Amino acid sequence: MPRQTEHFAFEEELEQIREQKEEITDSMMQISQENPAWDDLIRTGNSLDTYENAIQWADEAHEDDSQPEWNDDVDGVTIAGLSGGEEAEAIDRLRSADGGEKARRNYYVAAGTVDAPYCDVLDDWSSASIDERVAVVSQLPPDYLEWADAKVDELTSVGEGKGNSFWRLYAEKRRQQTAK
Repeated sequence: MPRQTEHFAFEEELEQIREQKEEITDSMMQISQENPAWDDLIRTGNSLDTYENAIQWADEAHEDDSQPEWNDDVDGVTIAGLSGGEEAEAIDRLRSADGGEKARRNYYVAAGTVDAPYCDVLDDWSSASIDERVAVVSQLPPDYLEWADAKVDELTSVGEGKGNSFWRLYAEKRRQQTAK
């Protein structure tokens, strides 16, 4: 089965992030801090701040002399979900190297990146080893890696967007209940 691939245009991504932040703050205004959903909304809002910082950086990274890996002025990047084999390889390498969650993020971004300016660091990104790719993405800012990792995760999930997940359904029902 081919991997799900998507091009993320920076301007559109910023707009979506800002809309999500508005929705989160609106939801927070409707519930009390004692509501179990409060902490989840805070975490989501903090993640959205990180993602916004990442996209703003990526949009201007070609001007940053400290990031030679990002030398092109581009309007977005293309990211793909992982196949079962790619995910297994990343996990196996992490286990053998005693890597943690942040190292996992680097492997997933390296495996999930299809097209971005940092791909040009290697002669042929698509045929480079995962270790060569990880060495490149490890030089990128943590905020960008957090955002890209989240996109790889979204694209890796089977059935994403084809219905309400359990958590989304629960959160919506809690919001409706507390708004009454």
